[in-house]
Amino acid sequence: MQNRINQAQGTVKRVKLQRLKKNKRNDQLREVDVKFMKYMDSIAQEESSRSMNFFRGISDTVDRFSDENMIDFQFQVISVIKNIQQREQNRYIPTPRNQWNRGPQGY
Repeated sequence: MQNRINQAQGTVKRVKLQRLKKNKRNDQLREVDVKFMKYMDSIAQEESSRSMNFFRGISDTVDRFSDENMIDFQFQVISVIKNIQQREQNRYIPTPRNQWNRGPQGY
């Protein structure tokens, strides 16, 4: 999968350079080229996301799960997310006594 992504990126870069070379003659980028470059930049930003890199890394393993294992995996992931969110909410609970004095946490 990563190999296909790398090949697609290489092709896109070549096409992008070819278009830029053609457009240098006009000293202006066409609107389509600008939109295309913005799209490619957004894909590059998505690829650099830590979470997306993690999910790509485990995708081959998860794809081999049976239906029952997939349901269990999804349930466990959702449970972990819920636990983390609850832990974050319980980290600081404002009360009438402490709502103005947020302490060393820097909230």
